[in-house]
Amino acid sequence: MLGPSDDEPGLTRRRLIVGAAAAGATGAISSATQAASAEGASQSKPQRARSATLVRQYDVIVVGAGLAGLTAANAIQTAGHSVLVLEARDRVGGRNLDLPLAPGKVLEMGGEWAGPEQSRVLELAQSLGIATFETFSEGNNLYYHEGRGQTYTGEIPPANPAALAELELMITELDEMAATVSPAHPWTATQAATWDVETVTAWIESQAHTAEARQLTELAIRAVYGEDSGQISLLDLLATIAGVGGEINTLIGEAQSLRFVGGPQQMSVDLAARLSTPVQLSAPVRRVESSKRLKLHTPREPNGATIKIQAVYSTPFWRANGLNGAVVSDTGPIEVVYDNSPPDGSPGVLVGFAEGNVARALFSLSPPQRRTEVLGSLARYFGSAALNPTGYADMVWATEAFTLGAYGSFNPPGVLTSLGAAVHGPAGNLHFAGADYSPEWPGYMEGAIRSGGAVAEEVLAAL
Repeated sequence: MLGPSDDEPGLTRRRLIVGAAAAGATGAISSATQAASAEGASQSKPQRARSATLVRQYDVIVVGAGLAGLTAANAIQTAGHSVLVLEARDRVGGRNLDLPLAPGKVLEMGGEWAGPEQSRVLELAQSLGIATFETFSEGNNLYYHEGRGQTYTGEIPPANPAALAELELMITELDEMAATVSPAHPWTATQAATWDVETVTAWIESQAHTAEARQLTELAIRAVYGEDSGQISLLDLLATIAGVGGEINTLIGEAQSLRFVGGPQQMSVDLAARLSTPVQLSAPVRRVESSKRLKLHTPREPNGATIKIQAVYSTPFWRANGLNGAVVSDTGPIEVVYDNSPPDGSPGVLVGFAEGNVARALFSLSPPQRRTEVLGSLARYFGSAALNPTGYADMVWATEAFTLGAYGSFNPPGVLTSLGAAVHGPAGNLHFAGADYSPEWPGYMEGAIRSGGAVAEEVLAAL
């Protein structure tokens, strides 16, 4: 967010919010506002470009047209202020990306799920006339371990009794530790210094003596972060658990229970349509110019690595075999699978994930080679019928230019206690919002909306 400098008395106050993906966004504010003013000034003529930026001034400039940025922009406009949204991509939605499947049906290639406790995203969907439906769960889950599949119901796979006992103890211990951590200020926890320098892997190894318990816990962490547990601070995990209500089971279960008819990207499309000034697409922000010196301590958080795949079939054939499409597996590349069919079950769709180093191992493959590996995983779980989808799509988010990672970020060991307090809040008139900035439901659409609303209030108070 930028304010006026002392040597620019003729300019109105300007604010800048850096939105969800903008911490890593790459077009100068001056060139973007130039485009918005439709003056078409050449970048090869600095003086002309400079004058063009004075044609139209905005109270607030938002960088990023994901849910956080668009929520903030709408709130600021509703309060009576002018706002311009700049988006690096050629579309709105950020890490929400829906591909058309059939009329009224989509493949959600980015964020897609919500849970009953995620009030903001559900309220937004309702206000926009977007219905929700439950993720298909009728039938048995599949647990694939050491080359053998077992069916089960509920949230806990049928691991060996010793592993299950350790899992139960670890879940209880994590929830109890998380109860002592503030999701907004985790570095203030009594044990913050100890927990922050410990990786999640180190903690798992200190608690679990069975390989199966370690494997299942590490898989759960990859599913939450899109990264291997050895890269993540234990304090970061505890803050995340605290931010979703204090139970790790919420992260790996309930938060995936609801979907949106027609996909979630339409929320961003509808929010963008409400703005008086159209979102400026293909307008990456490469720098922010200000006559006031700002000292920033905001290195880009790592984002992990995720490949999300969708395989389409004429029918959800696995349901006829008593399966609900949900898989937990110790064998990659696809280790987590869900039934992702539309509400009426037509066509049948399986969604799967490769995450962390498992995903990175697929980066060097060509799309056909990657497809073969993925379908091989699905056939392992559902039989040879899975080898012949009628449609297939995947999204390598780690190589997507303005994401370069997974669906959420994380803090490596030592970051929260050394930099947490320094990066908290705005830097001068530059304010930060996004799913990963939210202490509540970080990394989720819910967190993006909460963060966008909170930073809008912050900016409005400063205008």
